[in-house]
Amino acid sequence: MSSTKLERVIIVGGGLGGLATALSFYYIFPRHNLKAPSITVYERDTMESSRLNEGYTLQLRNDPSSGGIQALKTIDEQLYRDIKQMAAPTGNKNIGMKIGFGINCDINPTIKFIRDTEHEMFRVARYNLRNRLVEEVKRSSSLSSVIDLQWNSHVIKADYDKITNKVIVELQDGRRDECDLLIG
Repeated sequence: MSSTKLERVIIVGGGLGGLATALSFYYIFPRHNLKAPSITVYERDTMESSRLNEGYTLQLRNDPSSGGIQALKTIDEQLYRDIKQMAAPTGNKNIGMKIGFGINCDINPTIKFIRDTEHEMFRVARYNLRNRLVEEVKRSSSLSSVIDLQWNSHVIKADYDKITNKVIVELQDGRRDECDLLIG
């Protein structure tokens, strides 16, 4: 059985998931004495401010079923603190929701609001969160050439080459690239 080194990763999509994944590779590999692979993030938006209407806020929680806060802290503690500073104000109480099924006249799901939950949680605007992740990718790219974020790059096709054991991606503008791992 042959062993393949993870030297090159392509991530299709520079949204929240793609950027967080790229930063995870950048920060977590060296902590385990591993060389981070070269990462290219292809994003079809023309620039980082293209998604002004990205949506509402996103709730980050640290309860066992979510793990969003744990993931951010694992990527980078300072990044977590910066994002928490951007959180929408919630007062001095953590308020969560518990969704379950209860007996009522319609046998509908019930939603209960729980005050003072023991789990940390906060809400942050998706636009602000994405911009902070883009800023972190740019900062990390200036320190090393591990992450290459390419705007206006629309991946239209991916094929696996059995001979080279690589994934070949094709972009809308005709460019081609190859990697050991494709994440999309």
